Amino acid sequence: MSERNFFESNSSLKIIETFNKVGYQFSDDSIKPIVSVDFGNYAIPSQFWELNLLEGGFDLLQEKGFANLNGFFESDDLLLLSVHIQKANWDI
Repeated sequence: MSERNFFESNSSLKIIETFNKVGYQFSDDSIKPIVSVDFGNYAIPSQFWELNLLEGGFDLLQEKGFANLNGFFESDDLLLLSVHIQKANWDI
């Protein structure tokens, strides 16, 4: 996988990780969680962490769909999180 994990903003560095619903801030020599997203039906299922990725882990994600933090930006008065949602079949 290839992803961007670090986002510069103001006087701090924002950090996200794939399959992690928490966004972190690095400043003053420490990392602190500053936002956590409830993805609801698109949250990574707990059984995903118990599976071998090549033997069913990714199949589970494709079956249920999932959401993932993709970007983390901040200005003086706004915070913007970019979220990607992936699902095999959409029932619209």
